Amino acid sequence: MTRWVLTLLIGSLVAGWAQSSEFQPSGKPILTLFGDYFYKAGGEEHQSTAAFGDEAKDFQAFLIRRVYVGYQYRFTPTIAGKIIIEGNDGILNSRGSRSVYIKYAYVDLRKLIPLPVIDGIMIGAIPTPSWHFSEKFYGYRFLERTPFDMRKFGSSNDAGLKVYGSFDQDGAVNYEIMVGNGRNGKPENNKYKRFYVSLQGKVLAKKLWYQLYGDYENMPVEEEDRTVIGAMTHWKVFAGADLGAAKAGFEAAYQRLKGETTEKSSMVLSAFVRYAIASQLEYLVRADYYDPDVQAEQKYTELFVVTGLRWEVAPKVVLMPNVWINSYRASGDVPTTPADVVLRLTFYWKY
Repeated sequence: MTRWVLTLLIGSLVAGWAQSSEFQPSGKPILTLFGDYFYKAGGEEHQSTAAFGDEAKDFQAFLIRRVYVGYQYRFTPTIAGKIIIEGNDGILNSRGSRSVYIKYAYVDLRKLIPLPVIDGIMIGAIPTPSWHFSEKFYGYRFLERTPFDMRKFGSSNDAGLKVYGSFDQDGAVNYEIMVGNGRNGKPENNKYKRFYVSLQGKVLAKKLWYQLYGDYENMPVEEEDRTVIGAMTHWKVFAGADLGAAKAGFEAAYQRLKGETTEKSSMVLSAFVRYAIASQLEYLVRADYYDPDVQAEQKYTELFVVTGLRWEVAPKVVLMPNVWINSYRASGDVPTTPADVVLRLTFYWKY
């Protein structure tokens, strides 16, 4: 019996040594760029959570909307790290020139906890569960952000810790549980933390994607020249259907901010369809309805539409002429505001 046990132990050690000797630590760079030439054909200067609201009619410019530069490295078969620096036209230094900030900087520890439902743990400045799953199905981040992102309901990154895993081997039911500062890319300035939960997966031969998401944070709220403690809550439902040449998606999101005497709720509903005309051509149309304050009687509700033709001129190099429209419906005594109509040529490149 002892001989059999020794044989098994030696065999396991040899197999483990052989596997580790075959693995070589390695890494690769991450490079992404996208931007536009745009012309504002309609609208006027005003405040909006959408882009182009603060531009005057007939304004035109070239934009660098995102530059990602980073590196990912696998130290062992189960330990990896990633750092990404972001720059864009909205991040400026003291001289008004484009600058950068740390978007992601984390370590990913897989199989650290020996439980079948826990795949790994991330710690550092990490991706939140807010929209990276739905954004992957959508596939047009370079054209416009997902509704949850566009209406500033959350952030793609936060400093914290995330546990993720799956309840089955086919990826039908996956989860992410995270605790973070709730400050996005900024350092923490209070003791309160944001808690994130996401349940997501792919079913029906991975043709149907779904996500159920929520987050919650106690936070300071400004009320009548004083600071009180309130709570911010988000909920989101996403569904995407892969129909072959066509893909369709739907998203509904809700935000609630509540203090001692005030409460504000916002909501957005969105749907899109993308259709592959040919191997290098795809058409997209998307429409969103946004209500910035559900309880208010004096407000604007917004209808956003973007549509365009994606042309992949080379692998991972895209040009996309598109039309971007955000219109405003006044309620109560709020004066009418003309729609923002923007004509764009969007460019995208990824390594």
